[in-house]
Amino acid sequence: MKIEKISENQIKFTLTKSDLTERDIRIEDLTKTNEKTNALFKEIMEQAMKEYGFHTKDAPLMVEAVPAAMDGIMIIVTKLQDDKNNKKDTKLNMIKQSKELNRFKRKSLDTFEKESKPDDSTILIYSFKNIDDVTNACERVQDIFNGISSLYKYDDKYFLIIQNDASKSPSDLSDIELMVSEYGEKHISTSISKYFLMEHGEKLIENKAVSLLSTSFV
Repeated sequence: MKIEKISENQIKFTLTKSDLTERDIRIEDLTKTNEKTNALFKEIMEQAMKEYGFHTKDAPLMVEAVPAAMDGIMIIVTKLQDDKNNKKDTKLNMIKQSKELNRFKRKSLDTFEKESKPDDSTILIYSFKNIDDVTNACERVQDIFNGISSLYKYDDKYFLIIQNDASKSPSDLSDIELMVSEYGEKHISTSISKYFLMEHGEKLIENKAVSLLSTSFV
């Protein structure tokens, strides 16, 4: 976990996939308050106070969670100005700002959660070192895959997003996963990761990537 003090009132935490795995937290867990997320917030704030003297006692806070990379998250904590001359306004401000917890700068985690719940079980995201590996993977699964697929380039890697037909049995997705794993590396496969690639990656094939790649390079 990396901590960076932006200003006297703002601090940034960057958590990698390993950081989240170590704490048994998924990115989508950050959309709600539970024992794990409370423990994480307590941990990062204690670390901020220890390393930078970032005290937050009695201060209204705004917390934003932003994708930092494919499998990571960046949490920005901002201390809001406390109007000592108007305690009533301060309390109202704190209530208002508490509703902003776990909010993305561009799109909220709550929005992602609502969009992702029905479909996350059918999403697979894999990265590949080169286009040949992507093509080989697509050729392997073309006969059993039936759904939406797209290809992006990010950080010098090719990312294949596969979203199988939800009506298919779980075994079909497992078979696809086994085949694709021979050529690429699996990443956290959620709608949040998907939207991250859509926003930050270079779009190479918007749809039917499996079909196009399995036939175009034969």
